[in-house]
Amino acid sequence: MIRRSGSCTSFRGEGDIMKDDMYRGTLSRSVRSPKMAFAFRRTGNSCGNWGLRTTFRRSLTSSENEFRKPVELRSDTFTRPCDGMRKAMYNAEVGDVCYNEDKTVQRLEEAVAGLLGKEAGMFAASGTMTNLLALAAHCKRGDEILLGHQNHIYNYEGGGASALLGVAFHPVATLGDGTNRLSDLREAIRDDDFHFARTSLVAVETTHNKANGSPLPPSFMAEVGALCREHQLVFHVDGARLMNASVALEMPASEIVREADSVSLCLSKGLGAPIGSVLVGTHAIIKEAKRQRKVLGGGWRQAGSLAAAGLYALEHNVPMLERDHHNAQALATGFSQIPGVVCDPSCVSTNIVYFRVLGLPAGEVVRRLKEQYNVLLGIGAYRGDRLRAVTNLMVTEEDIARTVRAVAEIVGRTNREKVDRACAGFKETAVAG
Repeated sequence: MIRRSGSCTSFRGEGDIMKDDMYRGTLSRSVRSPKMAFAFRRTGNSCGNWGLRTTFRRSLTSSENEFRKPVELRSDTFTRPCDGMRKAMYNAEVGDVCYNEDKTVQRLEEAVAGLLGKEAGMFAASGTMTNLLALAAHCKRGDEILLGHQNHIYNYEGGGASALLGVAFHPVATLGDGTNRLSDLREAIRDDDFHFARTSLVAVETTHNKANGSPLPPSFMAEVGALCREHQLVFHVDGARLMNASVALEMPASEIVREADSVSLCLSKGLGAPIGSVLVGTHAIIKEAKRQRKVLGGGWRQAGSLAAAGLYALEHNVPMLERDHHNAQALATGFSQIPGVVCDPSCVSTNIVYFRVLGLPAGEVVRRLKEQYNVLLGIGAYRGDRLRAVTNLMVTEEDIARTVRAVAEIVGRTNREKVDRACAGFKETAVAG
């Protein structure tokens, strides 16, 4: 289990980074330590250069063989089915879902409903679809839903609730740990007056992608549930990475979402299935969601092969999430020890790591990592200077060490270029003088 040392609301400020940004990311190698570790040493260079020393289980080289295999850190959606999962898909019993004859799909829906402590479940193609179908089942046209301004439903699901359902978003501030102030939620609830949109639902996200992958505290979940009951509102949980939250909090998923009326669980992120999410709730809610799924063209036929992948993932891959969390913590620790890189390991509690490289645009870092090291990661929130790395089933400890070394070398090379330009300018000035 990875624990955070106190609450984390933002990146460590630039003032906490060493002012001298002329660094060199040279690595030394050792196989003496059974654990991966990172440390800096000062080199005998008058420009104040630093070198990064790493130790890990296998030594790394800069050969073409090393970089032939990509390190996939863009998202945990890039996971691919293992041989066991492919075999389960091949052998799955299938039938027509729209005729209620696919027993494998039924087993998956029942399994997820049981796992999350709800009455029934519905298998759909994606988490965006299950979130949308939850809103469709709960809300009427013209209703308004409350959610954090950094939530995935609000930012990255195409505005589907507005475009297709006629439902309005009412965002409130998202705090650094992914929660919202209860006072903000309470104040945002509309009075029962025909001048106003009708507030019908509160949505939260756990783990919270843009808040460093933080699992929402159980106390916050309980408070939101109580608020919804007080005002007769629906409580929906976007639990795309709910099992990561369960592992990080060492708490059954059913306990985390006890207060929720509906929950969306993604199977194709850290759990490693190729496709699919499951929406759970009461029998009445799931019945309406299935109707809306058909309206959206989401009625399955022989989907048992895909459902079998989800069943395999739940049975075999949940325990592996702890390794992903460990790798994320190691990655953040390595980044934090590179002068010129801003990353706070105390913010990392699951499998998402955000960081910044001072003096380099995020897009340039992504390009260099891909072209020079075959390390793939993304820009946090798709723009800005934050970079995001997401550990997953395909990422090894060796991949983590290789990624830290790559970032260190990029920072070192960039700063050596700055030093060379400064020295060249100094020489020209001296000659002219």
